[in-house]
Amino acid sequence: MENRKKLKIAIGTDAFPPTTDGISNVAQSYADIINKKFGEAVVVTPKNPNQLDYRYDYQIYRYKSWWVPTKEGYSIGWPFKDQLHQDIIDMNFDILHSHAPLATSYYFRRVVEKKKIPTVKGRWGWDLMFSQRNNPYCELLSISKGKVNKYFSESKAFSQ
Repeated sequence: MENRKKLKIAIGTDAFPPTTDGISNVAQSYADIINKKFGEAVVVTPKNPNQLDYRYDYQIYRYKSWWVPTKEGYSIGWPFKDQLHQDIIDMNFDILHSHAPLATSYYFRRVVEKKKIPTVKGRWGWDLMFSQRNNPYCELLSISKGKVNKYFSESKAFSQ
C-alpha cells in the first residue's frame, strides 16, 4: 500500500451515531479503518439533532433531514438540493461508497450524473433498484478485518 495513492473516500450512510444500528456501526468501522490505513474517509450522512461529531477524528458531512421522533429517534435524509450535490463534487473524492440503499444512495447517484466519480455500493438485498447496470461507475468495495480485499486493491481507482 506504501506505493499507492492515498484515496479520499466518501462513506455515504443513512445512519451514523448517535443512531445505533448495523449500518451505522459498519460505516463507522469503515471510516476508522480507511483513515488509519488507506487514506481519508469522510462520512456523508443526514443531520441528527443529537449528533456529537466532534468525537470523531474524521470529517462528517451532514445534510438536511427529517427527524422521526421514535423511541430512539431516526433521521431520514433529504438530499434533493443541487447545492448538496455540488458540495460533494467540490470535496474531490476519489470514490463514493454508498453504504445504504435509501437517501444517500440516491444522493450519490445524482452526484455521479454531474461528475463521473467511481461509486461503490454495499449490497443489502432489497437495494436492487440501484443496481450496477444503473451506474456503470460502480465497483464492489469490501473491507474485512482491517484488510482491503482484492476487489478494492485491484480496482480501476488504484490503477491511475
